[in-house]
Amino acid sequence: VGALSPARFDGTLWVLFMTALALTFSLYRLAGRLGVAEASAFSDTAAPQAVDLRLIVGAALFGTGWGLIGVCPGPHLVGLGAAPFAPGLWLLLLNVALGMRLAAPAWAALCPSRLASRARPDAVSTVDEVRSAVARPGATTVDLRPLVPSEMREGGFTRAAHAISAVWDTESHTMSLAALPADRSSPLILYCRTGRRAGLAKAFLEAHSYSHVLNAGGVDTHAPTTLAALGQPLHRHELGVLVQLFDGLAPGGGSSTYTYILGDTASKECIIIDPVLEQVDRDLKAIDALGLTPTLAVNTHCHADHITGTGAMKRRLAGLSSLISKASGAKADRHLKPGEAVRWAGGRRTLAALATPGHTPGCMSFFDDSIGCVFTGDALLIGSCGRTDFQQGNPEVLYDSVHAKLFSLPETTLVLPAHDYKGRAYSTIAAEKSSNPRLSKSKAEFLEIMRNLELPYPKKIDTALPANLVCGL
Repeated sequence: VGALSPARFDGTLWVLFMTALALTFSLYRLAGRLGVAEASAFSDTAAPQAVDLRLIVGAALFGTGWGLIGVCPGPHLVGLGAAPFAPGLWLLLLNVALGMRLAAPAWAALCPSRLASRARPDAVSTVDEVRSAVARPGATTVDLRPLVPSEMREGGFTRAAHAISAVWDTESHTMSLAALPADRSSPLILYCRTGRRAGLAKAFLEAHSYSHVLNAGGVDTHAPTTLAALGQPLHRHELGVLVQLFDGLAPGGGSSTYTYILGDTASKECIIIDPVLEQVDRDLKAIDALGLTPTLAVNTHCHADHITGTGAMKRRLAGLSSLISKASGAKADRHLKPGEAVRWAGGRRTLAALATPGHTPGCMSFFDDSIGCVFTGDALLIGSCGRTDFQQGNPEVLYDSVHAKLFSLPETTLVLPAHDYKGRAYSTIAAEKSSNPRLSKSKAEFLEIMRNLELPYPKKIDTALPANLVCGL
């Protein structure tokens, strides 16, 4: 029984023990590289907050107990099997069980709740906890997912009807706080696809002083339970192949532009919307990975904050046609008129070209009724809208066009803008109609807001605008 005690040396058992340790650490490293959260203490790439503190404390207590009693729990159980009627072994086992029973409350008393939440990043809140949080004033449901094919199931993207978007960055293990409520005591109810990112985001937000954060799990795993407890309808959008790409800082152009790849599985064709010059290589690589052939490059307007990638793409891709509104004054292979249908994929797919001027005279939004999405350019942003103080902008025209052309769409329609500056992927027509800080106001209030924005002169307008008038060439 005391074979591993310092009082007695058994070389065979020590070899077996060290072999078991080496195998265990190797498996933890492998699991950490595969993204298993519980193994993150041994991951080369783990963020510091991902270390499983309970594992480390447990190992320390194990070693301390072993040293105090001179008995390894494993051989102790073997000895108990060999001598089942030995009272001393049963007494020792009883004390071990009592120590295990006391460990949980001792841990809870000694360690703050923040560290406990980090130790179990995938722990999902209970149905009762979610219901209680939803009932509190100011409760906000947050969807952490980006709009990429890996977040969809058989082409479908399911979301809670009243959730806001705030994307969790899986590379940096962070998220923008700008889209979240200013009151950090208000309940935040997070969900993703499986619940794992929601757990990581929960720990991150708690570390940033959010005091009431819940992990509601994922749409793939918890739709009938904790997500149902939100009390919101779950809408499924049949997006098919849709990829949203962001132009961030270097090596990008830093314009915070969203570029969209819209693909058709039957024809293997795709459309690219609002490409950015600095991101052409990235976009073409993404298209190639999807096995698609780009046939149309669409610009929602003549941009002033970046040079379009359309011209560079046309030089590299035979058969790619550029499209922009006729009112933009920019060159393109095809100029669109208000209400025109952009047909592609052999005529099976259609984008409705909606005139939404005001930010510029040539702004267009593109509505795909089959997937329930509208690509709004700069006319309608998430919780905002495009500026109207340059490029012949007109706030009154913008207000009228958004209300007439966009707010008249089905309320479940996903709003996919050309920019976002707060880490959000999408909104909905219902959300923007009811809570957009600018466009949900009366026209008089909106005009007053737009007249007093006092925005700086666009940094790239003097180079971007002339280039975009000739398709970025």
